[in-house]
Amino acid sequence: MADENYYVNNHLQIIVEVQRTGASVDISSATTKRIYYKKPVSKTVGYWTATASGTHQLVYNATATSGIFDLNEAGTWILYAYVVYADGSTYKGDTCTLEIKKEWEIP
Repeated sequence: MADENYYVNNHLQIIVEVQRTGASVDISSATTKRIYYKKPVSKTVGYWTATASGTHQLVYNATATSGIFDLNEAGTWILYAYVVYADGSTYKGDTCTLEIKKEWEIP
């Protein structure tokens, strides 16, 4: 994602590689899959329900719900993967960032 420009209030497919200290983690048997986020301005913390892509990635399609876009603040978003397995064990992946620009910003 580092070479792309992403803007507030646009649709975006977010893909998070599930890792711990750089090594991929198998999420194929996870029953709950989430991508947690912290917004850059309001500092709101929440999560999106994600789907698995292969055995090591979570995917979420950021869109608008009831007219409110998921990516509605410019700045650096903090993200991490979180999964729950059938036995109740949980896993929190390494954090990563996603830079969202104001619509009028020119790279």
